[in-house]
Amino acid sequence: LAIWDQGGIATPDSPFGYGRVYEQNEINEALQTNDPYSHLGYGPSQDTSGTHGTHVMDIAGGNGNGSSTPGVAPNADLIFVHIESSDIDWSGPDVTKTTFGDSVHLLEAAKFIFDRAGDRPCVINISLATNGGPHDGTSLVEQGLDILLNEAPNRSIVIAASNSFDDKIHTSGTVSTDSAVDLIWEVQQNDFTHNELEVWYSGNDVFELDLILPDGTSIGTVPLGTNASFENDTGR
Repeated sequence: LAIWDQGGIATPDSPFGYGRVYEQNEINEALQTNDPYSHLGYGPSQDTSGTHGTHVMDIAGGNGNGSSTPGVAPNADLIFVHIESSDIDWSGPDVTKTTFGDSVHLLEAAKFIFDRAGDRPCVINISLATNGGPHDGTSLVEQGLDILLNEAPNRSIVIAASNSFDDKIHTSGTVSTDSAVDLIWEVQQNDFTHNELEVWYSGNDVFELDLILPDGTSIGTVPLGTNASFENDTGR
């Protein structure tokens, strides 16, 4: 039905004032040419390892012409949104201030799809994310998605549960009164990139968070409710 390239050059009728929408007739016309992307003027990712959204969409709604194995709903109408996530920090010292779940572009993508679907049953797949955030549905974008879901019947949003089960990047526990809990945070020896640690807790909790080097030296205390960046004596 449509592709909304949020990073494309805006036109007067662009959703929310940015990006470029390619309509169904433009897409179908481009598919009849030898180079649909050039004909459409839409450049996909240049990642030679493949694009995650493409194979996920094929599983959901592929027609099977390429592999003889159709997707779950091969006759479904499709709407694509190429997310532009420049409204959040993916690296650098400010990476702790936002997560992909804070991206307004993500929420606007969902609204665009539901608006285009109209009264038809509609399922949105969002199998992309970061590991940050509270994971409890309280972020503003998550609350916005809930509102969109409740505006009309027959709407669903499928969100990935992550591929990070074996990465050992999450933990939980209880800090009792007058006690301390050690959490070991491993950073690879040759990793000089910014590494992020998020600690989520009840608003009623009161405790201190100290970052301690393997030799027992504390390099800083982080007050609750704040963000902080630290470097050791080697600049890491």
